[in-house]
Amino acid sequence: MLTDRLRVSMAVGLVDVRYTRTVAESDGTVIVDRGTQVGGVPSVPAPWSGTVSARYEWPLEAGTVYVGIENIVHSHNSGPFSEWDPRNINYSPRVRADPATDMLNLHIGLHRSCAHIQFFVTNALNRLPLLQSTADSVGSSLIYAYTLRPLTEGVAGSCAF
Repeated sequence: MLTDRLRVSMAVGLVDVRYTRTVAESDGTVIVDRGTQVGGVPSVPAPWSGTVSARYEWPLEAGTVYVGIENIVHSHNSGPFSEWDPRNINYSPRVRADPATDMLNLHIGLHRSCAHIQFFVTNALNRLPLLQSTADSVGSSLIYAYTLRPLTEGVAGSCAF
């Protein structure tokens, strides 16, 4: 808390998960190679992730008004991945891990005795990167792709008795 009214927070995470040894079949086909990232592309974990947020509050006689901002960031995982190794049973050189992403969220709200109401905007910049693009099955031309939740505006409320 920077002041009685302003709260700032930050969280950072690091994930570095790699295979520690090579596993191969008797014919030499590699299942996993030492040093490659754990997880199948494209849904491998982001090495770095973080959230920065700030919230400012105004006390009122009948409650508190607040405004807030939050930015959630994930880095790109550059591998190496087992799918990029021609000796690997799942060799697929065109697959890529998800790109780096960031999503900005905004909110304004009112706390009053037992009631709480909040107006929010999720993904305020409407960033829509291509995430987890995969084929339906081997040889299929049907592709599934995902993205972040698009810009969403809404109202949420609650009342405790």
